[in-house]
Amino acid sequence: MRFQYCPLCGSKLIVKNLHDDENVKYCNTCNKPYFDSFNTCVIVLALNEDNEVCVIKQSYGDTQKNVLIAGFINIFERAEDACIREVQEEIAHEVLEVEYINSYPQITKDNLMLGYLCRVKKSKFKLSKELLEARYVKLDEALTILDNAKIAKELVKDYLLKKKLIVRQYQEKDLLQIVNLFKNTVSNVNLSDYSEPQIKAWINNVNFDQWGKTLKENYTLVALLDDVIVGFVDMNKDGYLDHLYVHKDFQRQRIATILCNQLETDYPMKKITTNASITAKPFFEKRGFKSLKKQEVIRNNITLINYVMEANR
Repeated sequence: MRFQYCPLCGSKLIVKNLHDDENVKYCNTCNKPYFDSFNTCVIVLALNEDNEVCVIKQSYGDTQKNVLIAGFINIFERAEDACIREVQEEIAHEVLEVEYINSYPQITKDNLMLGYLCRVKKSKFKLSKELLEARYVKLDEALTILDNAKIAKELVKDYLLKKKLIVRQYQEKDLLQIVNLFKNTVSNVNLSDYSEPQIKAWINNVNFDQWGKTLKENYTLVALLDDVIVGFVDMNKDGYLDHLYVHKDFQRQRIATILCNQLETDYPMKKITTNASITAKPFFEKRGFKSLKKQEVIRNNITLINYVMEANR
């Protein structure tokens, strides 16, 4: 919701700076600020005991589009209760368990979609008037069937990632996979921000013994999917986050976030510092890190840029 007039007195709102917030819409008559807000909704991955997902088609809008059960949260209603209510209203199935997965902004409609897993008891569908069709499909099929439903597909992907991703501490046998992941990631992902000579200077002459020693001495976590290392992070006893890399084929799937969250839970520090690449800087900024300075690093007579960053916890 984007305010232009005061909903109490009808006066046209002005724009002013208010404490730490800039360009706040404000009613001079009521002395009341108004912040643009979104509608809060739930979107539900309804999963039965056979590990099948409920996919629906609605009786309004695009009636041929496959989507997931979703709906607005009522005033003062818990998001979990909204999930249960929507499942019961739409398909009349009993909800056994509710688990939060992730949130998804729906910018075109000013909505914030809260994604949940609802484990349901499989029974005969009893459809609401809002639905034309409901059916269960296998999880792997759901990604294809929901191809035109962006948020629904993201919810399925996030659930699969959460279900299959294993995070554990580093073992010496991981070293070769980690070094190869580092080289492949830098060569592909960081190429958008660094030249080829800079990339080569960055990844060449890796000292396996030194890497193995550092990863063993630091608190190091690795993320695995089907025994394949898809990311790793490490931090020393002084709170310096030394490495954070995610496999080039698994970018933008929250693996870095999951690793950092686990790292900070297992190995809490009041202050964390890191030297972030140009590529990684936005990620750390989203985690509350502040850039202290831009610096030049010399590798094999080649200059690379990174940023000294810090976060207080």
